[in-house]
Amino acid sequence: MESVNVETKDEILQRHRNEKKDLQCKIQSMKKSVAKGDRKKKKEVAEHTAEIEAKLKQKHVEELNKFIEVDEESSLIQNLQEVKINDAIPKVSRAEKRRTKKITEMKERQALIEEHDIKNIGGTRHIETQTLVKKLKSLGFIIFDIPSDGNCLYSAIVHQLKEVCGKTFTVPEIRIKTSDFLKCNKDDFIPYLSHPDTGEMLTDLQFNEYCYQVANSVQWGGEIELRALSHIFKIPIKVIQAEGSDITIGIEYTNCNKTLILVFHRHMYGLGEHYNSLLGLLLVSSASSFQHNLLQSISGVVEKYNYTYYPLHNAGYISIALISEEGDADLYISQPHISQQPTFDPDKYCLQSATCGIDIIHVPQWFKRPIYVGIYGHPSNEITKFTLNIIQNSDPGEEFNLNLFESEVEIQSLKIKIDEHRDINENAENLFDFFGIPMQLIWNLISVFIEVLFL
Repeated sequence: MESVNVETKDEILQRHRNEKKDLQCKIQSMKKSVAKGDRKKKKEVAEHTAEIEAKLKQKHVEELNKFIEVDEESSLIQNLQEVKINDAIPKVSRAEKRRTKKITEMKERQALIEEHDIKNIGGTRHIETQTLVKKLKSLGFIIFDIPSDGNCLYSAIVHQLKEVCGKTFTVPEIRIKTSDFLKCNKDDFIPYLSHPDTGEMLTDLQFNEYCYQVANSVQWGGEIELRALSHIFKIPIKVIQAEGSDITIGIEYTNCNKTLILVFHRHMYGLGEHYNSLLGLLLVSSASSFQHNLLQSISGVVEKYNYTYYPLHNAGYISIALISEEGDADLYISQPHISQQPTFDPDKYCLQSATCGIDIIHVPQWFKRPIYVGIYGHPSNEITKFTLNIIQNSDPGEEFNLNLFESEVEIQSLKIKIDEHRDINENAENLFDFFGIPMQLIWNLISVFIEVLFL
């Protein structure tokens, strides 16, 4: 259900001023990232900033023109919103507040990642990632991108358990198992844990607090947690890194014919250490890692700083795989009410994948169609050649797309509400106007009331 825009003209103008101010701050940051004397980079940044300034100006003009057209309808909406239905006061549930907060934090982090991505072209992070890509390719693997939200180690383990062992877990389940194992084996682990301020070994109270944070927060996991997970699942865990030798944890389980493999990034985005998972090149190239039918395969090119767009009308669960044959392209997905031209602007996309390997996104069945796909040419290469595979997926595979929600119950509840709202809207489209008031508008307001009841 699309939200109703009731901004006044003054509010729109104020928002435009704020957006211009934010853009100027971003432009200044980009200019400062250019090394002194680097004329080529300076020219590239200047062209890019001119482009985004022109797009923002065009957007503002269109919004002001549209305001005049919808002013009369906005007045009607405002009058209808003043009607009290059973004196009910809309309340936002705690779960909804937590989801909103988490979405905001992820968007802010993604914006910071994009900023660092531009700054670090040719830098330590870029060199490390390219080294890993070449190393993994020689081993027959590509990087499977894991969200950098504090759960990266646990999310990577979840993905590997499903890919290698066929076992399905959630991140909260893995965190609780890890915490319980640490508490039950305190004597084996506490000597390796020290207080970050004093450097001394943790007390019993501090160790219990550490275990509590493992289970109930987004505290970053490391070697201690990997050792615990290796014992829990009785399987070796191999960590591939760009610098130094690879590490295998749980060598006592080498009789197991399976190994979980993670990728360790020491300089990921300049925001700290990060873990990713892997996919086999053979599986990805044949798309056999999904229960699927290949619907379409598109080959194309995109220049750096530019986008190529495709609308997709396919219903149901679909998986979108972007393979960068030469260069590096990033993948952005949007619904029609968000944007028909998704970009790396957090307000312009719903799902995204920006790895240096193959980018894979699982699109939920309840996403509104058409889905809009944006392919961005990374500035590290003049031209990127890519292949875009659209796969009909009978396995939803939404472990990472829906990790904004805290439990399977919340996910199922959300899907039920979306299906109910979609049914209401489809029925409303078959009705005629009532006393000159569009029935679709009335149904939208009723849908808001129903959504409040479900919270």
